[in-house]
Amino acid sequence: MHQHAPHDHTERRGQQPPEYQARGTGQRENTGQGRYQDKSGLHGTTSPNVWTEQSMDVLLRPNISQVKDLDRTKKEGSRVPTPNPRWREIAADLRRRVDTGEWPPGETLPSMRELASHYAANSHATVNRAIMHLIGEGILITDPLAPRRGVRVRARPRLVRAIDAHFAGDGADRTFEASTGADDVDVQITYTRQAPTDVAEMLGNEPVLVRTFRYLIQGTPHQIMRSWMPESVANRAGLRSPDDEVPGKSTNTWLTEAGVQLKHVVLTIESRLPTEEEARDLAMPTALPVMVRNRTVYDTDLVAAETSTTIVVADQIVYRAEFDLN
Repeated sequence: MHQHAPHDHTERRGQQPPEYQARGTGQRENTGQGRYQDKSGLHGTTSPNVWTEQSMDVLLRPNISQVKDLDRTKKEGSRVPTPNPRWREIAADLRRRVDTGEWPPGETLPSMRELASHYAANSHATVNRAIMHLIGEGILITDPLAPRRGVRVRARPRLVRAIDAHFAGDGADRTFEASTGADDVDVQITYTRQAPTDVAEMLGNEPVLVRTFRYLIQGTPHQIMRSWMPESVANRAGLRSPDDEVPGKSTNTWLTEAGVQLKHVVLTIESRLPTEEEARDLAMPTALPVMVRNRTVYDTDLVAAETSTTIVVADQIVYRAEFDLN
């Protein structure tokens, strides 16, 4: 079950939105995209360059080896730990090789055995520690949803999103690539039918369709968008499974086709640290912030028709607004 980002959803079905009432949040991101996959495609394929499940497990565990130098110093009395231990040297060289483009974004690193041999490391643990350090810096990634893909170079595109009518969902349908200029985009879609209590209440306490979109750029997770709408509305729109999604087709268009007359949108953007589940889904360091966009759209009776949350890795996004001054 997905853990959803916290909402300040205080509206109830039939209540008025924040500008007519005191509070409310919401947000929405274009659901369209490049290549659509169902979640069954999350795990990829087994590469001949295999990192074993045991070595991947070591990478994903909390790194307690940082205290070893100190422990050794205590045991050996006056001996001072090496100022630049071997794992730091390996990390520095791996960083250099990434920065010089030897391994482009999305590229899988050589196997643990190959790296240990290349650096003449006495044990795999030394290489593991160097890699863990670079994962913490956001240079490398291991995707818990696709562990067999091994350790890869983390793509860090700086997408610029214009804050305009289209950003709020009021504009012609267009794909994520067209909106951002991004290349090599994959979208993984899942449908569930269980919503948080506050969201269900906002949407009238009827069954809710939850549409989740996981966007990857050059193999690196970029954002997670989750949309909630009454299942009766989704059925009228023809949304029953991920196969019904159309690249570039916005939620506003789906709602209009379901006979919902839209009038009002509330959009908020905030920054915070990710939850553990969000960091896992985005294959990102927990110390790196995320940008959270909440959007709720209302019909002509000012009843919430759909609400959504998009969580974007903060070092991959720039928001830009431009206005004419009178």
